[in-house]
Amino acid sequence: MVRNPKTVSYDIAMTHTQSTQGRPSSLHSLMRLIPLLLALHAQCEESDYYQIDTFPTEALPMEVGAMTLLGDGNLLVGTRRGDVYVLENPYGAPEAAQFRPWARGLAQPLGFLEHQGWIYTAQRGELTRMKDADGDGAADTFETVCDAWDISGNYHEYNFGPRMDKEGFMWITLNKPFGGQPYADPEIKQAHWRGWAVRVNPDTGEMFPMAAGLRSPAGVEDSPWGDIFYTDNQGEWCNASKLSHLEFGDYHGHPWGLPTQKLAGEPFDGIPQPVSGTWMKDMHHQIPQFKMPAVWFLTTRWARAQADCAGTGVRANSALSPTNFLSPTNTTPRSCEWCSSRSMGIGRGLACLFAKAFNAVSSACASGRMPHSLSACLTLAGEAGAIVPGGSNA
Repeated sequence: MVRNPKTVSYDIAMTHTQSTQGRPSSLHSLMRLIPLLLALHAQCEESDYYQIDTFPTEALPMEVGAMTLLGDGNLLVGTRRGDVYVLENPYGAPEAAQFRPWARGLAQPLGFLEHQGWIYTAQRGELTRMKDADGDGAADTFETVCDAWDISGNYHEYNFGPRMDKEGFMWITLNKPFGGQPYADPEIKQAHWRGWAVRVNPDTGEMFPMAAGLRSPAGVEDSPWGDIFYTDNQGEWCNASKLSHLEFGDYHGHPWGLPTQKLAGEPFDGIPQPVSGTWMKDMHHQIPQFKMPAVWFLTTRWARAQADCAGTGVRANSALSPTNFLSPTNTTPRSCEWCSSRSMGIGRGLACLFAKAFNAVSSACASGRMPHSLSACLTLAGEAGAIVPGGSNA
C-alpha cells in the first residue's frame, strides 16, 4: 500500500524559446525539458517519494482488482475471485490489519465507486450497486444498474470502472475477447460492445456508446477537472501501451468492435475498417474521428507488456509527427518518435519517451555522471544518436 507522499521540488529554470516549426514556445520548451526531468527521476528510488507498507495476506487469496477509500476512512478491497473486504484503519500498522468480509460472489469486479450511499462496481456482466442496508458490517442489498453489453463466455471480457464524469454519468471500458466465444452473437460471430467505452446514467440505467476502437482498456479514470481518460495495453492494432482521452465519437484504432456500429448509430456507423500498415499520423485521413493517445508508454521503465524499442532507433522529425503505424500483427513501433496528439484540447502535444535518449541519461546516472543541466542532458542524447524534438540538436 502506498501512502504519505513526500514533497520533492526541483529548481528548474525553463527558457521559453520560439519553436522553429511555429509550435507554442511553452510546449516547445516543455518538451525540451523532459530529458532533464527523466535524468532527475533516474537517480531516485520509489521510496524517496512514497512510504510503501506491505500487508500480510497469506491467509487470504487476494488477487486485488479493485480498491477505493471509503468516506469513513476504511479501504474497500475487491478480488479477482469475487470477494470484497473492508480494511479498517488502512493507515495503521500493517501487522495489525483486519480484513473484514463485506461481500462475496461477484464476477471479477474491476473498480469501485462510492456514490450516494452505494458502492458501484463493474462486474463481468453488469454495472452493480450494493450497500449494507441493515448496518451489520456486510453488504446485503445488490441491484443491477445496467447490463446492456454482451458477454460471450470468453475469459478476457473484463470490464473496468465505473468512473463518474462532470455530468454525473458513469464510464466503463469493455475489453475485447481473445480466443473462443461460445456464446457469441450468431449474426456478427462475436459479442456486441466489446472494445468500446460506454457511459451509464446511474439513475435510469441507460447505456450510451461513447468511443470505439479500444483493445484491452485496463483502466479508466476521471481527471481532476472532470474529463475521462483510459489506458490501453499494447498488442495488435495498438503498437504500444498508451494513455488516451475519451470523448463522444472517438475512434481509438482497433477494429474489433466495429460490428456493433449499427447498434451505436451516428457518428460511429460510418467508421470504415482501418487499413493495415497505415501510419497513425495519417489515420485521420481515413477515419476523421481517429484520436491519437495523449501519451505513449514505450519501455518497461514505465509499464509492462508494451513494445520494446531496443534496436529500432529514434527517428528525427522536426514536425513532431506521431509514432507507430496500425497493423493487426506488428506490435513493435517502426521508430520511437516524439508524438503530438491530434486530440482536440486535452492531451495535445504530450510526448512519448524515446528510448535512446532515456537510456543514455539513465546509464550516465548509474555510472555517476549525473547531468545537472538541460545542456548536459542534450549532450548525452546527442552522443547516443537521439534527436531532440523541435528540429534541433541544440
